[in-house]
Amino acid sequence: RRVSLAAVVLLAAGCGGHGVRLGPPPSVPNPRVGRAPAAAAAQALAIAHGDRTVEHLLNAGGIAGVTGSPWLPGGVNLFVRLRRPVDVHGVVLPYAVVPPDAPSKGQCLHPYAPGWLRVDARAVTVLQILVDLHTGRVAEVDVDGSGRTGSAVHGLPHPSCEEIPPG
Repeated sequence: RRVSLAAVVLLAAGCGGHGVRLGPPPSVPNPRVGRAPAAAAAQALAIAHGDRTVEHLLNAGGIAGVTGSPWLPGGVNLFVRLRRPVDVHGVVLPYAVVPPDAPSKGQCLHPYAPGWLRVDARAVTVLQILVDLHTGRVAEVDVDGSGRTGSAVHGLPHPSCEEIPPG
């Protein structure tokens, strides 16, 4: 059984924008690779539950399991496996642009530049949630699923930061 989640975030930002190339979809990492301390992971999950959009996604799919690893100083990278697939249509999700450790161009803020994407995907079973423990906010939500696309949201930040090639 698949649950559909349609535009749960009500933003007066207008529609669409240009298409955006998304990186590879998240997948649950090897559990032996760097785990976040239990207290930090629990704090990150509590912060994630406090985000309305994340809470809707978690309620729609149910939580089958959570893995946490360190993300930037003072952050946690949560991977959440859902019990049942969720269709995501037009949901506005945050993303974080982390600048490279090299000369770069664009909106390269430290520790990251916040942005927003309108995302569509079918049969989502994994959420990757980057939580900034310093600010107490969800910095990024990414989803797996087929037909995964994203577009800029008019009126909301859509930063990019690229390494300047040597030479």
